[in-house]
Amino acid sequence: MVRNPITIEVLETLDAIDRRKSFAKAAEELNKATSALSYGIQKLEEQLGITVFERKGRRSVLTPPGRLILDEGRLILN
Repeated sequence: MVRNPITIEVLETLDAIDRRKSFAKAAEELNKATSALSYGIQKLEEQLGITVFERKGRRSVLTPPGRLILDEGRLILN
C-alpha cells in the first residue's frame, strides 16, 4: 500500500511557509529547524514528482501545483 505523503504536518508547514514567505520565518513559527522544513519539502517534492516552491531571492513562492495542494489543504486545516 502506497502511503500518501501529504499529512496534516505537511499542510501546516506549507501554510506557514506561504504565509511567512520564508522557510526561516516559518520554521521559527513552527518551532522547528529551517533545515528540517527544507528537508521535508524536498522529500515531498521527490515523492510527488513536482516542485512545490520556487525560491525568488529570499522569498519562497508556491508553484501552481503547490498552490493547488495548499488551497485544498487549507480546507482540511480549517
